Amino acid sequence: MLTSDPITFEQLREIAALEEHDDPSGLATELVDAADNGRIADKDNVGLALFLAAQLTDLADEPARALMLVQRVLQLPGEESIDVLAFQGELEIRLGRTEEGLAHLSDLRPLLQEDPDAVAPIVDALANAELMETAEEWLTEALDAVADDDLDLDDEEDLAAVLVGELAQARHDIRQDLGRAHDKYDEMADLIDTAVDDDDDEDDEGALIFWPEADFARIQQRWPAVVSEYGENWDAYRTQVERDLVEASEAGYTGLALVPGSYDGLTAYLAEHGGDADDPEVLDAYAEQVETTTGVLPWPPGRNDDCWCGSDLKYKKCCYLRGRA
Repeated sequence: MLTSDPITFEQLREIAALEEHDDPSGLATELVDAADNGRIADKDNVGLALFLAAQLTDLADEPARALMLVQRVLQLPGEESIDVLAFQGELEIRLGRTEEGLAHLSDLRPLLQEDPDAVAPIVDALANAELMETAEEWLTEALDAVADDDLDLDDEEDLAAVLVGELAQARHDIRQDLGRAHDKYDEMADLIDTAVDDDDDEDDEGALIFWPEADFARIQQRWPAVVSEYGENWDAYRTQVERDLVEASEAGYTGLALVPGSYDGLTAYLAEHGGDADDPEVLDAYAEQVETTTGVLPWPPGRNDDCWCGSDLKYKKCCYLRGRA
């Protein structure tokens, strides 16, 4: 639970880790109380606090209360983000206010032809509201409008190419869930996936070793220097790992992936090859061995896929929030 001290941006950024709290509804209440009583250190973060409270409330299976909190966020200046607006529409539909919710999501629909970052929240909202066919229809219409045979889908500097890629892959996932037969846009999505896999094979700099929760504790106890720069506990550690990957992506790195290390694996590697776990070159060599024998986890996972950290939560409800809060 939170203290009575003002809540800083860093605390809000880390609070996503407490989604797994036994009482998410109670934590949401504390955040709302902090927002209501001026205990958010920076008033510009009140909207973030309330939006986190809305997400926690929804996790507690209280969608009506979550919607009220989202509506409070939208009353604040400058808080009409795509994520908040899409979540509003999703909640309205799930609460039986289908016409109203669809109207709000329809207001966002033109963004599917303009903004790659709008694709995931709009599609997730429709999918979570069990409107998969509607999501397929909207994505198909957007692709018909913006797809161009002359686009180089590997060009990450071309906004149109990035947009088409996001649309095609989101549509492909929806159609897989619906059991649809492959069509030209599904084939496009497959080609993009293949290109990403090739990048993963070619770009070793995009692979970052990480230690799952149980291994993190043992690594920290025996070789604290290995993880010291990432924080003193598991939640701080995975937050920093996600943040590093987000920053690498924003810097233009492709083929980003996670190499899942283990305490036992590192111990066996040192016994066989010698060296010190604190030596970055030794860790790099161990990571290469893991890549060869175990493989890597491509990053980022889909927003509705399991989070890479092993929490059993969806990525969008877990480390995605940590790196972007």
